[in-house]
Amino acid sequence: MDEERTIELSPEHTGLIIVDMQAEGCERHGRDSSRSLRTFDLSWTVSVRSNGKIIHIQSVRPKDHPEFTFFGKPYSLLDNSPAVEFVEELKPYPNEIVIKKYSHDCFYQTTMEEQLKKLDLRPCRDHVVVTGIGSNNCVYHAVIGFHIRNYWVYVPEDCIHASRAEGQQFALSQFRSPAYDFNVQCYPFGERQAFLRPQKDGGQHLGATQAEGRLKFRRLSRCEMNEDDKY
Repeated sequence: MDEERTIELSPEHTGLIIVDMQAEGCERHGRDSSRSLRTFDLSWTVSVRSNGKIIHIQSVRPKDHPEFTFFGKPYSLLDNSPAVEFVEELKPYPNEIVIKKYSHDCFYQTTMEEQLKKLDLRPCRDHVVVTGIGSNNCVYHAVIGFHIRNYWVYVPEDCIHASRAEGQQFALSQFRSPAYDFNVQCYPFGERQAFLRPQKDGGQHLGATQAEGRLKFRRLSRCEMNEDDKY
C-alpha cells in the first residue's frame, strides 16, 4: 500500500494554471457531472492570495484558422464570441494573467514564456499546478509543456476533467508513467486546503481553509483509488 503523503507548496514559488474554463468547453463537458462540479469548485477552493501567481488559459480561434479553412472543421471557439468567455465562477481578476492560445498547446505561438518570466517562475526551481479541461488534450499539452521545460508539475486529479472516461484514464496513466513521473505528480485535492483568494467585495471564498500560506495535496493510497484510476 502506498504511504499517504502531503505536498505543501509555497505561493512565492508556485503558479496556478487554469486551462480553458470557458463557456463552450464547459457546456460540452457537462456542468452536472461530479468531476465537472469539482472542477468548477476551483473558484472556491483552488485559490491564491491577492499576490498569487495565476494564469488563465483561453482557447480561441480566428475564422481564418487552418482548422476551418484547410481541414474543414466546423467553426468553434471563435475569438471574441460568447463561446470563449470564461465561466462566471472562474472569471479572471484584474491582477491575474490571461493567455490566449490558438491550438491545444498553451506554449505554441503564445506569450506563456514571457509571462512566466514576469512572474519569476523558473525551471528547476518552481512549481506549477495545472487544472481545467480537457484532461487528455489541452490539460495534457499544458502538463507536458511544463514537464519538458523542467518545472515541478502537480495535477490535482479531481480538478481536471475529460469529456470521456477513457480520456481521463489516458491522461492520468501518462502523467503517472516513468516517462513523466520524475517531475509530474498527480494528487487529489480532497483536503480542500488552499490559499485564500479574496473576493471582489473584500470577503473570502467559502469552502477553503487557511493552510498557513501553503497549498496542500493529499496522495491517495492505492486502496483508496477507484479502479479506473489505478495504473
